[in-house]
Amino acid sequence: MKKFYIIWLYLVMSFIFVEASLAKNLRPLYTIDACPLPKRQVEFRLGGSYSEGRWFPFEGHGTHRREAEFPSIDLMIGLAENIEADFNYSIIYRDSDRFNGGWHSGDLSIMGKVRIFKETNNTPTISIAISTKLPNSDYKRRFGTDEFDFFSILLLSKHIKGAYIFTNAGLGILGNPLTAHSQDDIFVYATGLCYQLKKSFIFMADVSGWAASNYKNNYSRLTVGIQWQRGPFRFDFGTRVGLNKQSEDWGILGGITYILNF
Repeated sequence: MKKFYIIWLYLVMSFIFVEASLAKNLRPLYTIDACPLPKRQVEFRLGGSYSEGRWFPFEGHGTHRREAEFPSIDLMIGLAENIEADFNYSIIYRDSDRFNGGWHSGDLSIMGKVRIFKETNNTPTISIAISTKLPNSDYKRRFGTDEFDFFSILLLSKHIKGAYIFTNAGLGILGNPLTAHSQDDIFVYATGLCYQLKKSFIFMADVSGWAASNYKNNYSRLTVGIQWQRGPFRFDFGTRVGLNKQSEDWGILGGITYILNF
């Protein structure tokens, strides 16, 4: 795992140097937009979520896990013309059949996104996102796996008439906390759309998940949400439902984003 960590961390840090097309922050969805933030734009999101019956990686469904994240903090920075860096961290509350309820630190995730091609009349915006999850959480009490995870994802986004369509597809490498020097290679996917209902309201929906796992880490969920823009603030709220046995039963999430331009 160390060699993977060194390679992927180098790729993430190399994205610190790239006039971007207008980016759409897709929260509360899980799809990553292909358009990076404009240069010198910063977005800070404070949010929270709750999941009922959420599965835990490498342990499967059936523990009746109830999980909340609050606060969930996202920092997104437009570093250069075609480059964006994202940081995500949360505090987690967990309660299940195996463990009493409690709060603990979640994981820090770092992502670099680079746009390769701008959208044209006939082609979508095409970007690549590289991310890593650092082992900040407690595995013994099942707040996280306490392992490095790595993801490399192709991002596509396209305006089609009044809708904005987006798709993600890529590879994930999950560190296995149950077996030393072991990992789970998965296929990561997401696809969805958003549609502007009124000047300040956007309807959004996507299907996202993991597939091709060798350790029953497959899951799939449908998320539906809205965004409301008010000056430099963006409010988002969504609900999600699991589409297979490994997924959570249901969940809700929302947040407030402050947009700052330097």
